[in-house]
Amino acid sequence: MEVREVVEEMKEKSEELKVKRELLGLVGVIVGLNERLESVKEELKSGKLKVAAEGLKELKVALRIGEEDDREPLVYGLLRNEWSQCFEEVLFFLIYEAQTPGDTLTC
Repeated sequence: MEVREVVEEMKEKSEELKVKRELLGLVGVIVGLNERLESVKEELKSGKLKVAAEGLKELKVALRIGEEDDREPLVYGLLRNEWSQCFEEVLFFLIYEAQTPGDTLTC
């Protein structure tokens, strides 16, 4: 093997490693967002409406609700759908609570 071939192979492997690190970072972000959504669901189930609403507000920014982009990974659309379901649950609870105080959510 010539030195040039070794250098080229090192460049290729270095680039592959960079791409894998970026993908791993993206997966970490997605897992974190999903865990936060699950946490919001649990907060809703246990009746912690204020905490859940604050979590949804933070997730709205993180998921860029209203700023969808066709180039984003499909998983962001799925996470946005989860966010929308939780948001609708909060709205439902607020309307329902106004009519019958004391119940908890089922999100």
